[in-house]
Amino acid sequence: MMGGNSNIWRIKLVAWTHDPAEKALILMRGPDPHEEAVKDLRQVLHLDDVPQKELELAIRADHWASALDRPQHPQELGHWPPEVHFWKEPELVHPLAGDRYRLSELWEDSREWIELTTFVHLLKLLNEVHPNHEEPLSDEKAFLALWRLAPEKGPTQLKLGHLWRLLPADSRVPDHSIWEHLALTSAIATSFATGDVPALLHVSLGPVQSFIEQARTLSDLWAGSHLLSYLAWHAIKPIAEAFGPDVVIYPSLWGVPLVDVWLQNEKGIPLELPWWEMQSDANPLFRAALPNVFVALVPEKEGNAVLQRVQASVAKALDEIVQAMVQRLLEDAGEPLSEEKTDYLAVQVKEHLEGFPELKYALVPFSPLTDGGDSIKPEGYQRLKELIGKFRESQEGKPSSFLDHPFWKVLEDKLEKKDSRSPGEWAISDTNTAFSVRYQPNPGSLYPALRELADDYLAMAKSVRDFNPQVHEGFRCDLCGERQWLSLPEEEHTRGVPPGRRRSANKTIWLRLEDKPIWGRKGEHLCGRCALKRFWPAYFAEQVTRWQGGEEAGRRVHRFVVSTHTMALARDLQALVEQWSKLDSEQKRAWEAIVQATEGVSPVALPRSLAVELQGKGEVGSLVRRLPALLEEREGEKPSERQREILRQMTSLLGRSPERYYALILMDGDRMGQWVSGDPEVMIPLKKCWHSKLANYVQGLQGGLDLLKCPRPGSASHHQALSGALNTFALQVAPWVVEELFLGRLIYCGGDDLLAMVSVDDLLPCMFMLRCAFSGIFPAGDRNAVWSLYEQLKAIQDEMGAEGDVIARGYVRKGKSSILRVMGGRATASMGAVVAHHMSPLSSVLRQLRAAEKAAKSNGRNSFSIRILKRAGGALSYTARWGFGGINGSGPDVPYDPENFKSYSARERSPMSALFELRDALAIPGVSRRAVYNAVVWLNGMPPNPEAGKLEPEEYQRMLEDLLAYQFKRQGMRPETFRKAGIHWEANEDPATRIAHTLVNVALGQCRPHTEVDGWRSVTEHLSHMLQVAEFLAREGRALGNSGKGGGQ
Repeated sequence: MMGGNSNIWRIKLVAWTHDPAEKALILMRGPDPHEEAVKDLRQVLHLDDVPQKELELAIRADHWASALDRPQHPQELGHWPPEVHFWKEPELVHPLAGDRYRLSELWEDSREWIELTTFVHLLKLLNEVHPNHEEPLSDEKAFLALWRLAPEKGPTQLKLGHLWRLLPADSRVPDHSIWEHLALTSAIATSFATGDVPALLHVSLGPVQSFIEQARTLSDLWAGSHLLSYLAWHAIKPIAEAFGPDVVIYPSLWGVPLVDVWLQNEKGIPLELPWWEMQSDANPLFRAALPNVFVALVPEKEGNAVLQRVQASVAKALDEIVQAMVQRLLEDAGEPLSEEKTDYLAVQVKEHLEGFPELKYALVPFSPLTDGGDSIKPEGYQRLKELIGKFRESQEGKPSSFLDHPFWKVLEDKLEKKDSRSPGEWAISDTNTAFSVRYQPNPGSLYPALRELADDYLAMAKSVRDFNPQVHEGFRCDLCGERQWLSLPEEEHTRGVPPGRRRSANKTIWLRLEDKPIWGRKGEHLCGRCALKRFWPAYFAEQVTRWQGGEEAGRRVHRFVVSTHTMALARDLQALVEQWSKLDSEQKRAWEAIVQATEGVSPVALPRSLAVELQGKGEVGSLVRRLPALLEEREGEKPSERQREILRQMTSLLGRSPERYYALILMDGDRMGQWVSGDPEVMIPLKKCWHSKLANYVQGLQGGLDLLKCPRPGSASHHQALSGALNTFALQVAPWVVEELFLGRLIYCGGDDLLAMVSVDDLLPCMFMLRCAFSGIFPAGDRNAVWSLYEQLKAIQDEMGAEGDVIARGYVRKGKSSILRVMGGRATASMGAVVAHHMSPLSSVLRQLRAAEKAAKSNGRNSFSIRILKRAGGALSYTARWGFGGINGSGPDVPYDPENFKSYSARERSPMSALFELRDALAIPGVSRRAVYNAVVWLNGMPPNPEAGKLEPEEYQRMLEDLLAYQFKRQGMRPETFRKAGIHWEANEDPATRIAHTLVNVALGQCRPHTEVDGWRSVTEHLSHMLQVAEFLAREGRALGNSGKGGGQ
C-alpha cells in the first residue's frame, strides 16, 4: 500500500530534527556539537530511543541532501579552508540574483540561552497543535506542524524578525535556508524509510494555453487558469498524504493556500491565517498559485502506484465537479432531477472532457547510481552519461548538460580516483590547479543530471499524444466552436437548428438559462468543457464557503466580476467622491435626482482600492456603487434620457467627458524554462553564492579564479527558491500592486504569468511597478521621471516606519515585518498591454493583447509593447525594452550586477520613464498636444537613422533634439507653463530641451546595433510611436495629477 510503512513519519521526524533550527546562531560556539541542541526536542517527540538503524538512515539522507543543496567548496591540498561563523560574520545571499546582504553581528546572547529559547518556542507550537496531552501526538501530525509552522515566525526574544526564515543551513553557502535543508533531508529519508531509494517523478498536466484561451469573458480566463491549478493540487495531494508535502521539490508547497486548507481541515493543524475568514475573492484561495507541472522525490518501487493514485485523484476531483455542474444546470433550467437526464448530460460532459487533463510523466530513479551507501556506482554513472549524451548534443563553448558543467569536472575527477585516496586528499588531474574538494560526491550530487534526464523523458512523452476522434453533429459550441453544445434527450433535433431560429423551434436548456448570470450571455449554447469554466467560479466559491464552516456558520464567500465599463469609469468615480463635498447648490439638486434614480438598482463590483475607499462614505458611496449600472449601454442601443443627464452632470463635475477606455496587461516571465532547469546561462557564479570569506580564500588558490566564475549547479534548493519567489509574487506582490496601489483587477497570476485589468490612468505606473516588483529592483535613473510612483513608494515606507527602499535588491517590503523575496534582478519579464473601448468585443481585444505580448517577446525579451485600439478605428503602438535588469548587456538594458546596479542605472533613463515624463508634460494645462502631431509630420521626412542620413550619431542626435525641442516650445512646453502648474525645474533648465534630449537618447539606445549582425532600426519611427501613444494617454483625465512636482524636481 502506498505510504503504508508506519515508520515513515517517525523517520521523517528524525531526519527533520537532525539539525537544530538555530544551527547558524550556535555553530562552533562551545565544545558540544550542534546536534546536541535537538536532544530536548527529540525527547518531547519520543525520538530519544530511536534505533541506531533509523538514525543512520537520517544521517545518510542528510549527506544526500547536502550534496543536493549546495555546491561543494574546495580546499588547498593538505589544508582546510577557514571556518565561517555566521553569528560573527553573518551574510545572506539572494539565491537567484547573488545579492549579498551583510548583517550586524548576532553573538550577543549565549548559546545556551538561544537553544533554550528556540526549544521553548517549538514546544509551544506543538502544544498549540496538540493541546490534549492525554493522547500521544502522532508522528505525522508533529512532522506536519513543524514543517509548516516552525519557519513561519521565530521566538520573539531572539528579535530576528524575517531573518528567522532565512537562517542558513551552511554558513559557508548562505543562499539557502535551514528550513529548505531540513525539508529536503526528510524528503530523502522518506524513501530510505521504505527500504528503497528515491526516484525523481516529473508530472505535467495539460493542455494549458489552448484551454485557458478559449474564453469570451475575463471570468472565463480566470476560471481556466484556476481550474488547472486546482487539478494540479489534486494530482499532488495523494503524494503529500502518503509521503508528506516536503517530498514535492517543485513547486514548494509551503504556504500555498490550498495546501494550508488541507493541513487545517483534513490534518488538524491549526493555522493562524490572516486571510482565512475573507469572504470575497480577495482571498488568496482564488489565486492560481500552483503550476501545471511538479517534481517529487518518491520511493522508486512505489512509482507506478503513485502514478495510479495521481491519475485517480485528478479523475475523482473532476468527476465531482461534473456531477455538481450537471445538477446545477438542471436546477437552474427548472428541470426535474431525474436520473435519466442527469446521466444523459453527464455522459456528454465526460465525452467533451475526454483526455482532459492530459497527464504526462517521467520517472527517473537514483538506484542505478548508488551502491547502498554514499558512493556513486561507476557503472550507473557511465550509463547516465550515455543516456544524457543521446538526448543532448554538446555545443561549442556551452555545456550541453550538467555533466559538462565546469564545476562537475572537479567532482568527476575525484569520483574516478576514489579507490586510491581518502576524503580530503583528492587532487584533480589538471596541473594548472592546486586544490581538491572537501567531500566525496554522493548520488545527491547528480540531482541536476537526473533532473535534465527527467525533463528530456517528459518532453518525449508530451510529443506523443493519444488521439481519439469524436463525432459531433449539428451546430457547435458558441464559445470554442469545436464540440456540440449540451442538450437534453428531447432536444436532440434542435442541434441542427441555426442560432437565430432556436427560439421558434423549441426552447433548449440554454435558452431557459438566459436569466442565470453564471451560465453566460443571451442565446449562448455551450459544450461540456466550456460550461465547466462558466460553472467553476460559483462552484469554487461554494467550496471555500464549506471550508470556512458553511452557511450555517454565517459564511458565504462571493466572487465579484468587475466589468470593463466599470473599470473605464473607475478614476472618474474616484474623482466624484473627491468632488462631492465641493458641489454647489444647483449641482447638488441635479445629483439628488440621480441618487433617487439609483434606488432599487443593484450595486456593481468595483476595483478593490476604490471599494475600500468608499467604506463609510454614506450617500456618495451608495451612488458610486450603482452609477455604472445606470450608465450601462448595450451595443446598438442609444443612451436613454436618464443616462444622458448623468453624463451631462459628470461632464460638468469633471470638466470633461467620462472615460470610456480601459486597459489590459499581460505579463510573462522570460526564460522560465531555463530558470526551472537550472541552465548555466541564468545561474549565479559560485563567487556570489559562497560566503565572501570563503570566496576570498578560493580566489587565492591556483586555479581558484576560474572556479569562482563557474555557474552554480542547479539544485533542489534552487527549485525551492524559484518556486517560493514565484508563489510570493502571485499570492502577495501582484495583488498588492494591481489592486491596492492602483485601480485594477488581477484576473489571474500563476507566478511568472499575469493578466490584469486597470484604469487607463494607471496603465503606465502599474506596468512599471509590476516589472520592478517581479525582479525586486528599481532603476535609480528613473526616480525623478516617475516621481508620482516613487513618492507613492516613499509614502508606503514612511507609513511603515521602516528604513530602506520598498523595492530593492530582490525584495519587496509590503509592511514593517513583511519582507518578501522575489526573483531578483537577473530575472526579467515581458509585458503586452492594450487600451480599448469598453464596448469593444473582448475576444478581439484579447487577440490584440496576445499579439502585443508576443511583440514584446520578439523584441529580445525584457520588453513591453502597448497597443491602443481606437473606437473609431485605427490603432497606435509602442514597443521598447525595459532598459534595466537581466543577465548580460547584449542589448540596450543595464544588466543587473548587485554591486553596481544602483550607480549604473542612475546614469540611464528607461523608455518607460521617458514615456511617463512625456505623458505628464503633455497633460499640463497650457501645453498643446499639437506638438505631437507637428513633430510626427516632421519626423516622417527625416532620415530613419544616422547611417541612412550619412551622419555621425552625435550630429544626428542634435538634429532630432532640436526638431523636437522647437515643436515642444512652440506648443507651450516652457518653464513658466510648468511653474503655473506648480512644477519647478532646476535653475536655467529648459523643459522642452531636457525632454527632447531624453526621448532622442532613449530612441537611439533602443535602435542602434548592439551586435555585429544587427543593423540600425528606424529611430524616427520609434520616436513617432512613443509620441503618439503618450499623446493619447495624456488626454484629459488620463495622466496622473501634477500638483506641485514634476520631472525636473
